[in-house]
Amino acid sequence: MADRRKTDERKEKKARLKDTTKNRNFEHAAHRILMIGFVVILIFIVIKGIFSFIDLKAQQNEVEEKYANMLAEKEELQETLVYINTPEYIEKTARDMLKMVMPGEILYVLKDGNTENSTDEEDDH
Repeated sequence: MADRRKTDERKEKKARLKDTTKNRNFEHAAHRILMIGFVVILIFIVIKGIFSFIDLKAQQNEVEEKYANMLAEKEELQETLVYINTPEYIEKTARDMLKMVMPGEILYVLKDGNTENSTDEEDDH
């Protein structure tokens, strides 16, 4: 009977050992699954951040290009403003658009609609 009891105890001990081994294996598998899930989520977050960074960089380049174009346009407009305020431009505009002449000049209107300015004071009779 003592042998049978020892055999039963050994079998119980082996069964408990197998159960603990199974529990450990299950716990290890659960930890692995959790770690893999964590790593996958972390990779997803990093990739999303990289794409966001690339998109923001493209937007920054676009804004910088627009800014450079606006600066160039501002410079052109300032040059135009300076030219518009010159006596030469004012005279040209007065002659072309308003058909004005300088004192002593005579304005001739041709049949085809063109005008011609003359500085002949002889024709002033």
